[in-house]
Amino acid sequence: MFYEMNDYVLYPIINAQNLILPGFPVLADENVEKMNEIYRRDQTQFEKDIMLSSIISLVTNTNFHMTSFLLPQYSYTDDIEAKDEILEYYLKEFNESDSEMGISLLHTGGSNNQVMDYIRDYLDDQDIDYSFNAIYGLSNEDFRKGHRLLSDIHTIVRECNSDDEIVDYINDDVTLQTITSDARKHSYMDNIKLMGIETALGYSNIEMNVLPSLWPQNEEDEWQKLSKEEMSNVATYWSPYSYFDATTISQSDERVRCFLNLNYNYSRKGDTIELNSQSHNNDVYYILRTHDERIVSTSFGEYKQLEKNVYLIKTFASLLDIKLEKVEDKD
Repeated sequence: MFYEMNDYVLYPIINAQNLILPGFPVLADENVEKMNEIYRRDQTQFEKDIMLSSIISLVTNTNFHMTSFLLPQYSYTDDIEAKDEILEYYLKEFNESDSEMGISLLHTGGSNNQVMDYIRDYLDDQDIDYSFNAIYGLSNEDFRKGHRLLSDIHTIVRECNSDDEIVDYINDDVTLQTITSDARKHSYMDNIKLMGIETALGYSNIEMNVLPSLWPQNEEDEWQKLSKEEMSNVATYWSPYSYFDATTISQSDERVRCFLNLNYNYSRKGDTIELNSQSHNNDVYYILRTHDERIVSTSFGEYKQLEKNVYLIKTFASLLDIKLEKVEDKD
């Protein structure tokens, strides 16, 4: 309605498309009997041989940058420990596919504090040089309590609670990025929600949960069916938004901070829009919607047309001029 009542609309967006795996890889051979019955492999071997290649294929074909949140172990009701030699392998594979790894707090059995203790001890025992900057499933309450696992954390990812914004600050150092979509289910209303968030923010945080295939409750949870359903949904429903940038959660974190800290104003003189952006990062993204006008040029920035009368603009400096011209109707 606001757009229809004005000659043009200019507003900032995040410009980040995230693909989140909240419980992959699991580094312990759990659920042994069921895994051998269905897949003829132990859990960690199945993840390496089958799941990882399918996931990387999806990332490659859709141009997403995956952020996967590892679980040293999922079940804390048994004595099965995480393997020591496997984490380095995944970090190497993720690096080669321009992906990122975070830490997941999904689990059965044990308290969150016990799980964080275990993960911290496990990571301290590994001979790796990697900074885990994102965590999945941490509540504000547990964050306020503090823990040595959280020393390098810059981003919390979780399901959106009733009190949560889509993106927000937890404190001056840590941002929140909530899940916006579930790759396994995508109804008509889910698609309306997706369109609204993409239009307003140029943002998606898609959760692709593969844990059900490691603890299947029925045939629909098994990898052959689950992966087909999730990967088909991602490839189909996010294809129209491929003009936005694919990001890891840490890359998205930088853009979220820029968006949340941004002060901007603009005015128009004749055929030129003068835009002033005040941010800690000069690379700010905007959507411009016009009525039968097109961009001729920009100073200190770049643009691309997304569809008729809609442009994505990236600024390189605090001041930007956008020159427009009328598009003549063709009979």
